[in-house]
Amino acid sequence: MESFGKLLSAKRQEKNIDIETVARETAISVQFLRALEEEDLDVFPAPTYLTGFLHNYGDYLGLDADYLVKLYHAKVLQETPTPAELFHIRKSVWFFILIGILSAAALTGLVFLGIWGFNKWQASRTEQITTISLEQREANTFIITKEPITCRVYKGDLLIVPYASGNIELKVLSTDTVLSLSTPAGTQIIELGEDLSFDLNKDGVNEISVFLSDISAEDPNRGAEIRPMLKDNSEPLAQIADDSGIESAQALSAVTERVLINSNRAYPFTFSAEIRDKVLFRYQIDNGVQSEEFLASGDNIVGTAMNRCRFWLSNAGAVKLQVQGDGQTIPLDVGKSGAVLVQDILWVKESDGVYKLIVTSVD
Repeated sequence: MESFGKLLSAKRQEKNIDIETVARETAISVQFLRALEEEDLDVFPAPTYLTGFLHNYGDYLGLDADYLVKLYHAKVLQETPTPAELFHIRKSVWFFILIGILSAAALTGLVFLGIWGFNKWQASRTEQITTISLEQREANTFIITKEPITCRVYKGDLLIVPYASGNIELKVLSTDTVLSLSTPAGTQIIELGEDLSFDLNKDGVNEISVFLSDISAEDPNRGAEIRPMLKDNSEPLAQIADDSGIESAQALSAVTERVLINSNRAYPFTFSAEIRDKVLFRYQIDNGVQSEEFLASGDNIVGTAMNRCRFWLSNAGAVKLQVQGDGQTIPLDVGKSGAVLVQDILWVKESDGVYKLIVTSVD
């Protein structure tokens, strides 16, 4: 049987990367990286931590992370001691040979069944991701004010700023890898994780900012999640009637932010969730598939994100969340027991080029 530890070590040496560099770029400590390469399973506080770090390390090296996790489970199964009572049963040599053959066949069947089940599960998860046929949908309109909103936009949608002197329209031109907006100041291109400010009325002052928190690199039909808002230096807004009927009015939400890390670059960060009570826990890492689990006290979840991670918690007080990055472990205050919480941890690029890792709670 192949060794997941040897595969990791060989691939890292093939890429000529020292283990300290891996630790810095994956936010996994050197202690855990060495334990993975040496298959020292006792170092990890729980199996969830091991499988999470193993998956992230494999992805970083360009290996098949799911295969590495299967090798780990096979190793655990192989090293599980045989129940002592079996040794008291006297059987012939042929009996034990037959048992060995049947066990090997059963193990092979379980492996293939596991692979089949995983592929079915992953396919069903992929189907849950909402895509929209751009040819069959009507364009949506969103109102932009000095209160930030979070909305998902698609090609053809409009962002309207209701100034007292007249409305200004921004049109979504494309959501293919980057967000392209048509504005009075020309076409604006916004990259994932970027918070772009620009001029609306050509007076030389940037009055609006648009933060791009999610976009697909493969399917423009999935649109882009943005958070636009006007700055305090913009001109007075027109009064918006309560019965305006504009769909985006329902998307207004109060947002609070906390800066976790300031840096001159964005880098991977690791989150860990320690479960203290029963909770429905949903999370999505970067643009990956959304995961959903019913968890109980004693469970743990560990993951590494490049740009963003979003959590949905049915019982905020049941979860202890921590973020690890830049050699720091930062606890997060997620809320009280029974509270429902949606929270983003993401990198933001300011206009001066400074990167900030922030946590944002959306009510």
